[in-house]
Amino acid sequence: MLNLNADSTPTASEAFALAQAGLGKRHISMPLDMSHEEVFLLKKEYPKLQALDGGWLLYKSTGGQGKRKLIMIPPDSDVYTGTLLRAVSQGQGRTPCIFGRINQKVLNSDSVADVQLRELIDQVESATEHSIIGLSDEILNCGYTGNVSIPNKDTIVRAIILHAVLWLQPMLEQLREGLQLYGLLSLMSQYPDICQPLFVSGEDVKVNAEFVMTSILPQLSDTGTTRHQVELEMMNFIQDFLYEAEDHGHVDKDGLHPITPATFLQWITGQGHVPLLPSEKKDFAVVIQFNHDCSADFGPHSVCYPVVTACAKTITLPVRHMRPYEKFKNILTEAFQLGQEFSNV
Repeated sequence: MLNLNADSTPTASEAFALAQAGLGKRHISMPLDMSHEEVFLLKKEYPKLQALDGGWLLYKSTGGQGKRKLIMIPPDSDVYTGTLLRAVSQGQGRTPCIFGRINQKVLNSDSVADVQLRELIDQVESATEHSIIGLSDEILNCGYTGNVSIPNKDTIVRAIILHAVLWLQPMLEQLREGLQLYGLLSLMSQYPDICQPLFVSGEDVKVNAEFVMTSILPQLSDTGTTRHQVELEMMNFIQDFLYEAEDHGHVDKDGLHPITPATFLQWITGQGHVPLLPSEKKDFAVVIQFNHDCSADFGPHSVCYPVVTACAKTITLPVRHMRPYEKFKNILTEAFQLGQEFSNV
């Protein structure tokens, strides 16, 4: 018998402690026709169960020695019966069965996600002697076997809540096993914020600096060349610029166009949000090119600005005029503020 939630059978030391508490191993034969009430005559074998209140679940584990994974046995319409317990242990020999106590403090109406069952709970709580009889079928379908009456309201509500939680937990456990099969469970524990949108509706489509940086596809020169080193420096400048914009924002003196990762992305690509469709998100990229020969293009000059081609999602940086970082930030900010229209600055 477990006094708390667990994922596996007790270790040798834990089992010894349970044995000292008088809750050691028992071998009990259960005929197929054993009813739910007869199943819980197990209290005769475990007298200490009689003094405990609250709900209980049965768990099973595979045979063998050492610590093994526990799997909850979901009750059927007749709750726990000999037929059910025999079915879940088919092909596994003598399957250890463990009691797991349900935490009554957290088992309340807030635990029920099903809309229809929440409505049923509200109807029972507000029911009268006459109206509660009309709810009998729905109440009995939730596994309640007692008298449907006003004095039993609390017991009925607990039965509905238990029914809702019991039918949800096996599905969640199957999902957990599937995720573990592909190694996703460990990734979810390491990166919960990244994985949350995969399971929670309403994915955040706001653009941040991290998204822009992961979307950038720089066209770099050959590794080891001087140009390659300068281009890597430009990439570091872009990263610093975006994270500064995310934390504080860059605004010109008149405050016309605040620069954020979203507005920066919109300036270059024409959209300021994360692509909604998975196929679009997969292929989404911001191309960064580097112009090392702006003098050959424009002749003698003291300054020139980045060139943005929104349709091609491309920005070309004139690296000659964008070092060090303060100069980079000033030129990029000026280009952003003056380049909000389709024109050349």
